[in-house]
Amino acid sequence: DDETAVTLFQIRDDRLRTGQRVTHVVLRQKPGTRSRWTVDLFNRSGRSEPDSESFRATGIALTYDREPWFARLVWDPKVNYTDSDMTRVAIGARF
Repeated sequence: DDETAVTLFQIRDDRLRTGQRVTHVVLRQKPGTRSRWTVDLFNRSGRSEPDSESFRATGIALTYDREPWFARLVWDPKVNYTDSDMTRVAIGARF
């Protein structure tokens, strides 16, 4: 039951002429029928305001699923295109 998948995608938002882009490379590995590891490496680029300085930042999210539970740890630099960096931890259940 060992399955591995890699996905590459980009989200673009230029409604405010800020050139915001987030590019994701997602690796999912399912070592068993009830468990899965997910690694999401992402790069954020663009501006917070149309006339502000452009920037780039790279973050990572690591998730472990064991049905029905999951645990996630995320390093999210320049969160929401601000100067703030954020570390998030989440534990929950999927339903």
